[in-house]
Amino acid sequence: MQRTESHPPGERPDDCPSDVNGPHVVEQIELARGDVRLRGDVIGEGPPILLLHAGGERRSVWTPVSALLASAGYRCVTFDLRGHGESQGSRHEFWPMADDAGSMITSIERPCVVVGSSLGAMAAIGALSMDSVPSRVRGMVLVDVVPDPSPSFARRFLERQGVLARGSELVDDVLSHGAELARILGRFHRPLLLVRASDSAVTDSDVNRLRRRLPQTEVVDVDSGHLVAREAPSELARNLIRALGTWHHACPTARLDDEV
Repeated sequence: MQRTESHPPGERPDDCPSDVNGPHVVEQIELARGDVRLRGDVIGEGPPILLLHAGGERRSVWTPVSALLASAGYRCVTFDLRGHGESQGSRHEFWPMADDAGSMITSIERPCVVVGSSLGAMAAIGALSMDSVPSRVRGMVLVDVVPDPSPSFARRFLERQGVLARGSELVDDVLSHGAELARILGRFHRPLLLVRASDSAVTDSDVNRLRRRLPQTEVVDVDSGHLVAREAPSELARNLIRALGTWHHACPTARLDDEV
């Protein structure tokens, strides 16, 4: 992972208010994946958290969440997914995105917690199939998504959200791997948090199925639409900070890379 440049408060190039990051310096990074370059940001110091955005969004959607987490003593890493924002590559196939997520995880100097919204969470789950990745993930947060939603329900929901028309090829590819992604996540034995929106893509049946497979799953409900990081960033950050405080490191400066 290559560092490119740092931007003090007020000089951040993303389309967000200049004071959102408070006193924290934002460092831009770049990850090479063959002939594709993925652009990202790092903010804060402390145990690392990788935040992966939903389809059709970009890393700047995490700016308010990252600032709150950085103030709580965490180091936040965000990337534009392949084919999104400033990252190169095609956004039409799922597994290259999952492979990218695996490279993002292993590029971070210490094992991290991974927070994924919708497509970002699916990519993170897919990354767990790589031999080098599971030992580098200390916990996972799924933001309004499960690995194996009902394809028909998911398509109807995304069509209502206006997403399906913009990315039907990718949506179909992701949904075709639901059973496989559920098996992959079923081997994950570390802490898992599901953040469920009030207007949600996740049904009660989805929640029950996830809890049966992964009894360690905690579920929290937030008053938001599907894109929680955009619509309820403060509530999302509060839930993340609370959950992280219970995952064997109540002190934010505690090491995340000790064996459990």
